[in-house]
Amino acid sequence: MIPAIVVALLLATHAAPRYAAGGGEPEVYASIPAEERAGFRAALEKVLELEREGKWDEVYEWHDKEEPFGGKANVSRTTFVRKVRGNRPLDFVVTGVYYIPPERIWSVVGCARFSRMPPFVGRQSGGVVASFHARRTVDGWRFGVPPNIRVDMDAGGVQGCAITPPGPEPVTHPN
Repeated sequence: MIPAIVVALLLATHAAPRYAAGGGEPEVYASIPAEERAGFRAALEKVLELEREGKWDEVYEWHDKEEPFGGKANVSRTTFVRKVRGNRPLDFVVTGVYYIPPERIWSVVGCARFSRMPPFVGRQSGGVVASFHARRTVDGWRFGVPPNIRVDMDAGGVQGCAITPPGPEPVTHPN
């Protein structure tokens, strides 16, 4: 579990992706070793594409089996698909990737829009700050998917963010 102070510091610095001087590689990926960045970005883009398409059986292959999911480690494909299929991210724009040494994971933070916003989000327009983790394994990059909406109690709860260009509007629940 990532300490609340680390999450608060991570969320406090998020805006649109920043690019290194000279263009090209966004600074948001700077915490990933240079030799791993291309593989990380390719794997991340693939997972996000599969999530947008709702291909949860395929997303399961990219799921970090070392991380407890729903309170259990090594959940079956059937359990995983059953628990995640109801709400898929429509968009996820990475705003930061941060290495967390004690857990040996990277925290991937960004702005997300989901097919259905849960009731606790309220009537947020645009996206919400969300995150998940990434871990380098012997089998390649694995992810704690899907993204989780971050609730920062010190900042007043769920934090909104803007995604441009917007995709289809999510279904919102009335308060």
